Amino acid sequence: MNLTSWLLLMAACVSMSGLTWWATAWWYRRKLAEMQRKLEKTRKVASVHTLQARHRISKLQRELAACQSEIAAHQKIHEAWKSLQTQPGALSPPSAGFADTQPL
Repeated sequence: MNLTSWLLLMAACVSMSGLTWWATAWWYRRKLAEMQRKLEKTRKVASVHTLQARHRISKLQRELAACQSEIAAHQKIHEAWKSLQTQPGALSPPSAGFADTQPL
């Protein structure tokens, strides 16, 4: 082999190496861009789900507060009923079990 053949072979190897490097860089740049798009899409979906969860939590907290106020009202009514039952002579049934029908 003469010098021209060696130079041609070296130029071909250098150009193929450059072409390979360019193709590899292009391929991975494309893959990174695709992954970036997927990441952004996933972030958007996650933010929407987070907002929905926050709205559901606030709604459930409002419902819980309403239920707790109703429970407190029922407890007050129950305590009032118990106090009426424990008072002597209040709402006590007659000893015979029947209402008095005779005037006094």
